[in-house]
Amino acid sequence: MAAASAIWKPLNAERKEIRLLFLEPAISLDETIRGTLKIASLLHSPVYEAVSYCWGDANDTTEILLHDWQTAITINLASALRRLRHSTEQRVLWVDAVCIDQSDPAERGRQVGTMGDIFSEAVKVNVWLGEADPVFAPGHAFDHMKNVAQGKERGFHTEEVNDDQLLRCLYGIFGRPWFGRLWVVQETVLAKTHEYVCGPYRCPGDVVLGFMQVVNDSPCALGNDNATATDPRTMQFIYLRKIMSDVLSIRSAASMALERRSAYALMQVSRQFGCTEPRDRVYATLSLTNLFSQAKIDYSKPTEVVYMDAAVAFLHQLDSLELLLWACLEGLPEKGLSVPSWVPDWNTRTSLVSTRPDFWPVHAWAAFDASAGVPVNVRVETHSKALIIPTRIVDAIRLAGPKWQPSRGLFIQGMQRRLAFLDEWRSFLQASPETFWHTITRGVWRTGELVRYRRLSPADCAYMEDAFHERRPFFESGERG
Repeated sequence: MAAASAIWKPLNAERKEIRLLFLEPAISLDETIRGTLKIASLLHSPVYEAVSYCWGDANDTTEILLHDWQTAITINLASALRRLRHSTEQRVLWVDAVCIDQSDPAERGRQVGTMGDIFSEAVKVNVWLGEADPVFAPGHAFDHMKNVAQGKERGFHTEEVNDDQLLRCLYGIFGRPWFGRLWVVQETVLAKTHEYVCGPYRCPGDVVLGFMQVVNDSPCALGNDNATATDPRTMQFIYLRKIMSDVLSIRSAASMALERRSAYALMQVSRQFGCTEPRDRVYATLSLTNLFSQAKIDYSKPTEVVYMDAAVAFLHQLDSLELLLWACLEGLPEKGLSVPSWVPDWNTRTSLVSTRPDFWPVHAWAAFDASAGVPVNVRVETHSKALIIPTRIVDAIRLAGPKWQPSRGLFIQGMQRRLAFLDEWRSFLQASPETFWHTITRGVWRTGELVRYRRLSPADCAYMEDAFHERRPFFESGERG
């Protein structure tokens, strides 16, 4: 207790105070890690660098000296500090595990609430990926990325995908746990500049991001003409591109969230990223947006309460009941939390599309809003936790049409089953082609543009009707011509 009070002195939240680690220099990697903490106010623009990293196994720790007191940190963080410290002068860093009193939930909540400011005010963010593995040669991967950025190499083409060594090296970088972290959003999107560090090797952040964009945009999905979906090189490339695509997607969503000061778009994408603390599913986005003012960061609250508070805040911020779609998606794993049915389990790692093939992505429904912009007026019943929503009866459903039952099978067989299903629906509706296609597609047309979905137009219906009749003989015959 005496050590804690000596190391983590109280912070003044009104002055936006943080602690900074003054890391002592060392000539050798093996030298003991030493440092002191000093309080600084973000209002006075202190000069420091931040560190973004994975904590690693919380039980796998080592000792460092803070104010000459032995303090436990994870092995991965210790490796980062050994690599980041200078040889002749102090280095001023902000590192969450050291600079925040982790034993004080109230302080953790306040500091997490200022994380956006902490990383945006840092002169640089150092992204620690871990120690270098000679098998994967991260230095070679960084060199390749730099050459692509300088135009010395073309990026990803057939020969690169077939280069086993290069694929292995790139996997040694992008296959690391850091790229699956939820906090990657705050810690790099907000940074003035950032640098990736892997053992003794370094690469500028804009070079890595540029390379990820090159790979994501690459037309080469398979290694060569003879590659198959089970070819190791093909699978490794697809996996790498998926990692990069996910990182780019969440960065894009974060940028939109920051621009609009809205947390909803970010929450939609971030569920596929990992985090150790389930409440951070909400808190990582709250500290980026104005939703923070409606749902305070408080680690003393149970996860269920945090998720419920966030759901209510989203309903009011969006002025829409769209959030309820998240809570009712079919195909999700069983909820591990005791939350009401109207509260999404934000910790469920899933894509935006349900596992049902006939279920539209959530954002495809954005074109429809029965409330027509009417402000949401909801309340939560204290004891039952039921969501009370004033409603108006518009009509009654008298009859339901045939239900699509998805099943696996050959492509042609699947298309023949779809034809039969569409014929059944056409007979059931006894309506015009335009009404028929509006019903089947739910009135949504998928585009190849940035806004991926829009309302179905009469021209879209006419196109689908013509295409349906034109291609029908091919699928009925089962021939591949």
